[in-house]
Amino acid sequence: MSSESRDATGRPEALDKENPLDSQALLSGILQASLSALMVFQSVRDAAGTIVDFRCLLVNPAALRFSGLPASDYVGDCLSEIHPRSWQIGLFARPLPMEIPRP
Repeated sequence: MSSESRDATGRPEALDKENPLDSQALLSGILQASLSALMVFQSVRDAAGTIVDFRCLLVNPAALRFSGLPASDYVGDCLSEIHPRSWQIGLFARPLPMEIPRP
């Protein structure tokens, strides 16, 4: 006889402790369904820990429709390669307002 407790829906209570916002599938679904063009980047740091660039991790379908380019033209490349004018116009010349925690 099992002594596992269940919630009102009959699901084991242990499953209710999972945070659905931590789900990779949820994030992927939101990005894929979004009508907004979205690109996800990860910071690239130098030896001192200063952010010197951003590497593209993924691009959603809306961004690809907007640009007309394939994902392979973005994913894995740095922002300095994708949009070199970002540095020319000084986008990264000013300090960040707060420290971004490292993973």
